[in-house]
Amino acid sequence: EPACRQATTTVRVVDLNPGADAFNLPIAGGTTASVVANDQASSAQAVIDTNVTLTPGTPPAPSAGAVGMNPDGTITVAPNTTPGTYNVPYRLCTVPASTPATCLDLTARVTVAAPAQPTAVPTLTAWALILLGTLVWGLGVRYHRLRI
Repeated sequence: EPACRQATTTVRVVDLNPGADAFNLPIAGGTTASVVANDQASSAQAVIDTNVTLTPGTPPAPSAGAVGMNPDGTITVAPNTTPGTYNVPYRLCTVPASTPATCLDLTARVTVAAPAQPTAVPTLTAWALILLGTLVWGLGVRYHRLRI
């Protein structure tokens, strides 16, 4: 009579559900929220080094300034970085690692605003200045005569 054994296999479903990452920063620079703030890993909030790992990709190279991803998933833009939209790549994987690996290659979009344009100040022409000066002088003379 053949010997039989019963075996139990546990299948763990691991999935990543990333949210879209789009940030706007001023020309003065700054730091975004973490790219994992709107992500889920296996139906739980994604937390770096708890249930996901984050590996920054090669940062974009603006003509001036810098854009880079930090280990905590935030993106820092240096002051006076060239205005424009930058794609910042990164890889998100589940923890513990699974076989096959559960990883996604993602991209965060960072838009650096152009500096505000100064508001034009209206100016007076030479004739308008002469007229204004004459008017002020005339009022001053009249006021002076009324007081005497």
